[in-house]
Amino acid sequence: MSGTFCQPDPIRCPYCVQDNEFRIMLDLSGGVGGMFYCAGCRHLVRMEVPDFQCLCRACMNLRGAVALVETGRVVPIADQAKREKSPERAMRPLSRSSAAR
Repeated sequence: MSGTFCQPDPIRCPYCVQDNEFRIMLDLSGGVGGMFYCAGCRHLVRMEVPDFQCLCRACMNLRGAVALVETGRVVPIADQAKREKSPERAMRPLSRSSAAR
């Protein structure tokens, strides 16, 4: 062997883009603990803690949206498109606000 080793790919933020690539996250653990931080959006990844939930704004928004869909309080966009194409919707009279447009 020549003594070379394969450099692992850097951990990248799933929310931030820099120079046409996802932003490289900072290693806070010195390569030992697997804790990475994005300076752009404050996203945090902890590799050794599988149940860890990041509290950055993007993760909180994503968890909130998933919770709304799971509880049925919000209909996914694909389901909304199906409903808009249904014949029942086409037969309903327009409301005054939509007729004025």
